[in-house]
Amino acid sequence: MDKLKVADKAYPTRHPVPISSPVFVVAKDGKLDEHNGRMVMDIRPVNINAITDFYPMKTMDNIIAKAADATHISTFDAMAFFYQWKVHPSQWAFTVTTEGQYTFRVPIMGYKNSIPYVQRQMDSTLRGTAADGYCHDDEGVI
Repeated sequence: MDKLKVADKAYPTRHPVPISSPVFVVAKDGKLDEHNGRMVMDIRPVNINAITDFYPMKTMDNIIAKAADATHISTFDAMAFFYQWKVHPSQWAFTVTTEGQYTFRVPIMGYKNSIPYVQRQMDSTLRGTAADGYCHDDEGVI
């Protein structure tokens, strides 16, 4: 949480919220220590009650077909994008954790609408570039 607080992507909650999610840490890259864990939130109750964002996702078939005639291909994985895009302030109350009650200003992994949200941001960011239409979630082909 310290890195997210410093980057102004999460803040200690100071007001009543409608829901809170338990937080736990899982091993990252096969080991778990104070420098190498991934924070995970059990947000199933939020997902059950959230309105699903049906933004269309690109499939690997679409991306492969579009890149079929390319002479050069590069790929990227922007996994950290989940903590890059801002969430509208009206939605902050739905991103609260029990780790001292923090509210996120960015989409979190595990929330059912985070992936469509990131896809929409990637499509918007890459529109008109060489990578336009070549992204699935946070992974892309150029």
